[in-house]
Amino acid sequence: MRANESIKIPEAVSAVMRLLEDAGFECFVVGGYLRDSLLGRPTFDVDLATSATPEDVMRRLSHYSVIPTGIQHGTVTVLTDDGPVEITTFREDGSYSDYRHPDEVQFAKTIEEDLSRRDFTINALAWNEKRGLIDPWGGKSDLRKRVIRTVGDANQRFREDALRIFRGLRLSAELAFHIEAETSEAMCNCMHLLQFVASERLQVELNRLLVGENAVPVLQKHIDVLLVVIPELACVDKLRHMPVAERIPAPVFRDSTMKRITSLNNRECMSTSSLLDIVLLRMSYANEDIALLFDCTGPYHLAPSPNKDIALLFDCTGHCHVASSTKEEVALRLAALLCDLDHVADVLRRLRYDSATIDRVEKLIKFQDEDLCPEKRSVWRAIRAYGLEI
Repeated sequence: MRANESIKIPEAVSAVMRLLEDAGFECFVVGGYLRDSLLGRPTFDVDLATSATPEDVMRRLSHYSVIPTGIQHGTVTVLTDDGPVEITTFREDGSYSDYRHPDEVQFAKTIEEDLSRRDFTINALAWNEKRGLIDPWGGKSDLRKRVIRTVGDANQRFREDALRIFRGLRLSAELAFHIEAETSEAMCNCMHLLQFVASERLQVELNRLLVGENAVPVLQKHIDVLLVVIPELACVDKLRHMPVAERIPAPVFRDSTMKRITSLNNRECMSTSSLLDIVLLRMSYANEDIALLFDCTGPYHLAPSPNKDIALLFDCTGHCHVASSTKEEVALRLAALLCDLDHVADVLRRLRYDSATIDRVEKLIKFQDEDLCPEKRSVWRAIRAYGLEI
């Protein structure tokens, strides 16, 4: 984590903040941009919180393009030279009768009140040049300890918005943070409320969870939460009729499924459009030699391997130049996760995946049953047969 609290923000965002501050309003950087900046991680979209009302923001920034994207919740989006910036008025939420959205939103007077309604302590931080880091819930300490912890009562936070459960798992997978015990227990207590969350929102969090570097241990530890979203996975190891006490320590996934996902984590963001990905999905969990084809510390240099035939699949320079594609990476992870199910397309349609992703996942799963020998001609023949051309 960064040793100091100086946050570098784009100049266009600083200009927006100055305009609001010069008019007598407070304005702070909040959200994921601030969290990731403190962690020294790459970060992009900037969110601002302000004491100005949406009408004040639109009036003060009248020479910008301002879009009332969520004005009923106090949010507008300002288009700057450095990209869109969401600006939200300090607020406090009322009750949540649908377990997802507040029944009413009231504007708050201070940034501290605004931060008290947020999901996790590592997201309940604010910063500006004048006041520095505002941290009423110990978020900076939790960043240092690598902990996911709710703001206040965990059960209440998840009853307010059940999507926070899946978001917590996703953050744990992305950041390789562990989930604090009371927060983890509350996730289990409230996981049934995920049924009230729109499938599209669950899909977004699932996608990011699956490509996270810590995905496997998160999936293993929080099996029951995942089963609420994809109950079909309970059949994989016939766990449906087992007592909870016996089910918790036993992963819902077969060892081969875990090996598939783990092997995908052992390289960075290589897409399924590459021959390497396809070979890995089909073969790496069955042949440990193939995992040795990587030097995971570098940009996909092929390490020495006793399996020379596999090495011949790649260019003779020992490099594999592949463009990263998050959508392709998600398809690969979904194929590894769902390959033991009978009705994969039905599961993906329920989670509102597009037809191209469903088709891609089904082809990748079918490809696993191909009698594939580690020889270039055989691999290319199978790739063409399953429509996986690069």
